[in-house]
This record gives sequence, structure tokens and C-alpha cells, in this order.
Amino acid sequence: MKLSKEVMLLSVVSIVFLAGCARGGSEAPTGAGVVITSFAPDVQSIDAGSSVTFTAVVKNIGSKAASDIKALIFGLSDEWTGADVTTAQVKTAGSLAAADLVSGLPGEETSFDWTASFPVAKGKNTDVTYDASVRVFYDYTTDTDVLLRFVESSYLRTNPNVQKGVISAQSSSGPLIITAIARTPTVGPGTTTGRVQFEIQNAGSGRVSKDVTVTGTTDAEPDGLDFIKEIKVAGAKTCAGVLAVGGIVTLPDVRLAAGKSKVISCDIDVAGIGNFKDTALKLTATYSYFVDTAT
Repeated sequence: MKLSKEVMLLSVVSIVFLAGCARGGSEAPTGAGVVITSFAPDVQSIDAGSSVTFTAVVKNIGSKAASDIKALIFGLSDEWTGADVTTAQVKTAGSLAAADLVSGLPGEETSFDWTASFPVAKGKNTDVTYDASVRVFYDYTTDTDVLLRFVESSYLRTNPNVQKGVISAQSSSGPLIITAIARTPTVGPGTTTGRVQFEIQNAGSGRVSKDVTVTGTTDAEPDGLDFIKEIKVAGAKTCAGVLAVGGIVTLPDVRLAAGKSKVISCDIDVAGIGNFKDTALKLTATYSYFVDTAT
């Protein structure tokens, strides 16, 4: 029996995937939160006309729960077929719990699968290498609790060893890192305000956004790229010129310069300071974040 040209080619034309692991996805110290621990096809090469399943494994290695998790595969050419890569690229998951330090449980993880097929080849015999990429979106919060001490200048002269500025600070683990600096730890007589500076840095391998918009089932794009959806500062009088309401300053749509950093200055009420005044502050940032990797 004479074999058709397509069947003959099926035995010699193959699709090759280089490296069965994610490029750029790891639990390396590039900022915590949700990370892609692996992304790979279930086989390294397939014959034309066969199918392959791509699997992405993601894990929450931060100290806050991650929610509204979405994963999108992209980068494959239009030659690939199958509902998973043509009409249902976006996969969703509910939430991933953070690590439980008390019980010793690690952060929660989940996985996403996409199945795609490549048509029977029509042409010369060849091997073809393809890249596939995955993007994972999630909602997260990062906060920091700071205890500040402002010292009156005349008291400091007679008590030079008194501690001033940031007395203690504790931050949650996530892709954003928040640090605080007391800009005016020493205040003069009659001074009514002290100042603290918060520096927010994107230490993760991805980018922050206000939100994620899913168009149908085939697309997911960040809304407000490099913008933090909301920052709340409890305990401050004003931040970035915005007055506190009910003891909380709310700053919407805070942009990270070049997607990397932002400095926010807040004024603290130190009227009637006496010798010194301790003030507790809490900054909470709410945002979406996404990370990419390829195989």
C-alpha cells in the first residue's frame, strides 16, 4: 500500500521544545509573592499532527494570601490549534494561601494546563523549534508597621543617647518592599509636625498594575501598568499632600517610576511633643502583579 505524502512526513517532521523547564521562573530571591516554579511541555518533541500539554506550576512564597489568579499562555504561532490556545487561553484559580509559620506549612501552590496540536506538515522534512510563554496575574497586598520616635531638640541635648527615628519596623513579604525613614527625628520647640519617608520598591521579577482586565476568554492585559491600585497610611496627618480622614490617608493610583520605585512623604502630628513622642504607622499597598516565563 502506498503511503500518502502527509503520513510519510508525519514520521520525520517533528516539533522540538528546548529545555523542559521554565526560563526565568524560580524561587530565587527576586522578590516574593506568587512565582512560577516550572513551565514545560509534557514531551520534548512531537510529530506533526500530534498534541502536547503545557503545564505551569505556581506557588505563593510570600506572607500574604494571593487572590484572583489568572494564567495566560502566549507566543505559539497561528499554526497551533486546539481550544486551549485559540479560544480559552486564560485559566483561573481562586486564591493561594501564604505559608503558615506556626504549623510549618509552605505556601499553597496550583497548576494550569494547556493542550495544543500542530497540523500535519505539508512541505519539506524538517525540525522546528517553538517558544511558548506563560504570564501569571494575581492580586496581592504588602504592608509595613513602623514605630517612630520624634525627640525634642533641647531634650536631646541633655539626653544624647535617647533613641530616635525608626524604633521598629516589620514588613510583610511580597514583590514590593517598603522601608521607612524618619526625615526629621529631631524637632525644635514649638514644632507641630514631623516627617517620615516611605520608599516602595518593586523587588520582584514582574510588574505591578492597578488591575487585570480579561477580554472574553482569550486575552488578559494589565490595567494601569506600573500603578499601585491603592495605598493607605494609618497614623499620619497627611501623605503626599492628602489629608487623613478618620486617621487614614488614602492614595489611589500611585505610580512606580520606571516600574521600580516610589517615595511617599508623610507628616506626623507632634504638637505638644514634650520630651519625645512615639507614633505608630501602618502602610498598606493593594495591587495586581504579573510574572512571565518561557519554555
